[in-house]
Amino acid sequence: MKTLLAAVTAAIAMTGVAHAQDGSDALGKCLVDSSTGKDRAIFTQWMFMALAANPAVKDLTNIPADRRDQTDREMAGVMNRLVLVDCRKEAARALKLGGPGAVSKSFEGFGRIAVTDLMGDRDVDAALGRFSRYIDQNGWAKFTSGAGADGKP
Repeated sequence: MKTLLAAVTAAIAMTGVAHAQDGSDALGKCLVDSSTGKDRAIFTQWMFMALAANPAVKDLTNIPADRRDQTDREMAGVMNRLVLVDCRKEAARALKLGGPGAVSKSFEGFGRIAVTDLMGDRDVDAALGRFSRYIDQNGWAKFTSGAGADGKP
């Protein structure tokens, strides 16, 4: 069970092509169709907190342990409902035909939708573009016009 959960968790954040013969297409569609905006917000919070544990960014956040635990519980609730209730038939078929990998693969679409929701936010879009204030505008203009495209000024 722990291996299945680890595989599902890892696959949630990845993208790729699902194969109909392993049942992951039907399960993936069910997961996307059955999830709500709130489910995807919980996923986004959970993924953010997981990524924030990386030493490269850990000092940029200060998430209290009780908040992490709350989000873990909410994410488990979303997964439990989606796989064990809403999409149980599709999950059983995917597990039977393709094993835990097919179940994991099916979460790719759910992850993509959640990331699309996140990236579609106006404030996120503005934050992603803020670095452009520091771009060498003249250098990029020369580069994109063909001058310097060969690596020479």
